[in-house]
Amino acid sequence: MRRFVKITILIIAGIMLQLGLLYADWWNQNQTPVPSNSHKTREEERLIGGSRQHFTYYITDENADAIKSFYRKQLTDSDWQEVDLVSHLPKANADALKMMLIFENNGERIIIVFPPTEAFRDRKTRFTVSRGQIKEEVPDSVDNQLLAKPKKDIAPVFPGAILTNLIETPDAQKASYYCKNGIEELAQFYKNNMALRGWRLVSDTPLEKIPMGGAKNIRTVSKTLIFSNSRNDSCKIGLAQTSFGKEFPDVGGSLTNIMVDYEAKH
Repeated sequence: MRRFVKITILIIAGIMLQLGLLYADWWNQNQTPVPSNSHKTREEERLIGGSRQHFTYYITDENADAIKSFYRKQLTDSDWQEVDLVSHLPKANADALKMMLIFENNGERIIIVFPPTEAFRDRKTRFTVSRGQIKEEVPDSVDNQLLAKPKKDIAPVFPGAILTNLIETPDAQKASYYCKNGIEELAQFYKNNMALRGWRLVSDTPLEKIPMGGAKNIRTVSKTLIFSNSRNDSCKIGLAQTSFGKEFPDVGGSLTNIMVDYEAKH
């Protein structure tokens, strides 16, 4: 179950990142084959579920099937094994598998995620390639305390939420969490507790459905809360809840990503 949930988080992260709903820092490493007609838009490194993952984002005029064929050939020729974690799904729900490919080799995992083309105006194919160690561990260079709580006490942490990514500078903080609570409960928590800290709610977007392509049993909704304080600092709380059908029993219903984006006024 732990393995399935971690991969699920990576898949959601790949989609959210491509859609611009999560944040990350840059990195300068690429060891994974790339289709020759694909354009790299950015690279970054993230801490997901306690291990470092390298993400690379691409856009191409080719369709997703052509990109999948490329990776299946290139990676299997290099001794990577394709992983099928959801073979128990009935044929009617096979569309739920179209958004991803998973490969493993020598303790590493590559996940290739295809956000739905209808989420973008140009309808071009985007795909995210994440690569990292399968073993859940934190590199020695990472402060273990960062995996439990940000150093700056900007926004309250929802009880039970797990920190998956953190970037802090003197004037900014970008933190990502996940939990299993509903998006409305989380929104009310932040409205109440940010007010107690002197933050004023300036924007509350309505729930918005995020298209998930042909995945019939995966549903994602999002909303954003924007706060300001007496110094005109800004704190954006992004919430994205992904609900899974009964075909994904290991996930246990739903996962919600919480994205905190704080910027001090200069």
